[in-house]
Amino acid sequence: MNKKAFTLLELLVVVLIIGILAAIALPQYRYVVEKARITEAITILKTIAEANERFYMINDRYANAYEMEKLDIEIPGEIRSGQYGWDEKRVETELFVYSPDSDGGSISDPDPVGYKALAQRKPIHTLYYLFINANNVLRCQKIAPTSAQAKLCDEINSQGHL
Repeated sequence: MNKKAFTLLELLVVVLIIGILAAIALPQYRYVVEKARITEAITILKTIAEANERFYMINDRYANAYEMEKLDIEIPGEIRSGQYGWDEKRVETELFVYSPDSDGGSISDPDPVGYKALAQRKPIHTLYYLFINANNVLRCQKIAPTSAQAKLCDEINSQGHL
C-alpha cells in the first residue's frame, strides 16, 4: 500500500511545533514593535525639550501645554484642544499625545518642578507616560502597560534612555 497522505498524528505534531514557536516569538515581536514606537516618541520628546529650552532662553520661563504652537518646531500630528477633557493645545499622533509641560500633573517623579516634554501613550490614561523632567532625564510612568511596555518602561527608568 502506498502512503501518500499525512496521518492525523503527524499533522498534530506539526501544529504543536508551530504553536510552540509562535508562543516564543510573539512576545518578542510585541517588544520590538513597542520599542520602535517608544523610540519615535523619545525622538519627538527630545525635540520638544530642546525647543522648550530655546523658549526658556527667550522668555525666561518654560512653555506650558497652552503654548505648544509657540515652540519653534513642527511635530507630525495635529494640534488639538478639548480632547480628553483638556483645554490645553497638544499635538496628537496615531499613538501618542505630546505637550511641552504637564502643568504639574499627577505623574510622580522625584523632581516635581515640571516637565519639559510629555508624551502620553494612547489610549490616554491606560498604558504609560514618557516625559523629560526639569533635569533633562527621560522617565516612564507605567499605568497598566502590557508586559512588553512594562519591560521597556523599566529599561528607560533604570538607564535614563532606551
